[in-house]
Amino acid sequence: SGTRSVYAFWNKAAQSQPAVGAAFGRNAVWPDYLAVQHLNETVNTTAGGYVDSTGNGYDGTGVSMALPAVAANFGTAQDFDGSSDLIQIPETLTDAMATNNTFVMSAWVNLDNTSGNQAVIGASRSFRKSYFIQAQTSNYIAMVGNTNSTDETANGGGAIASQWQLLHSVWDGSTLSLYVDGSLLDSITSTETLRTSNSRPTAIGSISGQSGNEGDFLDGQVHSVRFLNSVTGWSADRIASEESNQS
Repeated sequence: SGTRSVYAFWNKAAQSQPAVGAAFGRNAVWPDYLAVQHLNETVNTTAGGYVDSTGNGYDGTGVSMALPAVAANFGTAQDFDGSSDLIQIPETLTDAMATNNTFVMSAWVNLDNTSGNQAVIGASRSFRKSYFIQAQTSNYIAMVGNTNSTDETANGGGAIASQWQLLHSVWDGSTLSLYVDGSLLDSITSTETLRTSNSRPTAIGSISGQSGNEGDFLDGQVHSVRFLNSVTGWSADRIASEESNQS
């Protein structure tokens, strides 16, 4: 019941859109998310130059980013060179992701190749592991961890070069599930507990955002990276629907 207002803009340059913080502005679109990086900006290395569309302030900073942004399966994507490019998000996001010992992470990725280890999202290095999603040769792998000696991975095939793929990593506190293009690739059970402090910055395009601990650089394009610290309402059907709606 009640009245709802729906705003739709298409090729309407003269129309004034709601302010970012207004009731129908950008920040109100993502109330359940911790961070959403569309990655549709012009390539940059400006501090906070990759905007978190939730308004929570988890803006990303490009490190060595230089390749021009490219057209994606929809919208625009950032292009990573596989040798030094990454986008760093402060460790406050990594800590916030661990608050409930649950999370959902997702991203669209287009690999230039499937050689070696290539991290799509990473907060894992040097005894301060938290999570990652990466391609290892032809396999996608998701990890949840706390220290260098305790971590759990879900893995399988699924990595394809020169094809846009939607990845989801879901950790509900006891089961880690990895989805590719809306379908479950692998799941494992674990007693792991996420680190809630003294973690590493999260990176897009690298295994870690911590200076000096970067690695497993991505050679490919990424857009629409999303982070939640709750699995409420997230089911296999919802993930399949999300993939279908965006494809």
